[in-house]
Amino acid sequence: MNNPAPPDLSDFASPSTGHRLAWFLAGLCALGAVASPVLNLVVWLGPEALHAQPLQRFTGQADMSWFDFPIALGATAITSVNALLLAYGLWRLRGFFICSATDRAFSIPALTGFRAFAWILVSLVIVRPFELAALSAFLSWCEPGEGGSVIVDLGTHDLAMLFFALVFVSVAHVLQQAVRQRDELDAFV
Repeated sequence: MNNPAPPDLSDFASPSTGHRLAWFLAGLCALGAVASPVLNLVVWLGPEALHAQPLQRFTGQADMSWFDFPIALGATAITSVNALLLAYGLWRLRGFFICSATDRAFSIPALTGFRAFAWILVSLVIVRPFELAALSAFLSWCEPGEGGSVIVDLGTHDLAMLFFALVFVSVAHVLQQAVRQRDELDAFV
C-alpha cells in the first residue's frame, strides 16, 4: 500500500507569505480603526432602521417617535467611548503587524503596540457594562412614560472576555521582558 507524500508546507511558511499576511492584517486593523467610530455614528445618527433594534432592546417599545436628533447625539456620545477605545487599540495593533511585515516583530515598538492593544482589550471589557448601563439610563430618562430604569448586563461572556484579554496582556509582557533580556545579553556580549 502506497502512502501519499505529505504536502509541502514550506511555501506556506515562507517569509513572503508571512509578510503578506502581516500586511493584510495591518490593513484590516486600519480599516477596523476607521470603521469603529464611523459605524457608531451611522448606527445612532443614521436611518431609523439601524438604531431601531438597539432602542427596542433598551426601551422595549415599538414606537420610537420620541427618539429625535438630540437624543441620538446623546446616545452617540455615550457609545463613542467604546468605539474610540476599540479604534485606538486596533490602530496600535496595526503598528505591531507593520513591524512584523518588516521583520521587526520582536522590536520594542512592535511589542509596545501589542501590549497597548492587550490593555485596550481589558479596558473594553471593563467599560462595556458601564457604557450599557449609562445608555439604558439615558434612554430610559428620555423615553416618555415611566422611565427611570437601568439595565446592567454582566455575565459569563464578559468574564470570559476578561480572561481572554488578560491572557493577551500576560503574553505581551512576557514577550517584552524576553526582548529586554535579549537586548541586555547582546549589550553584554
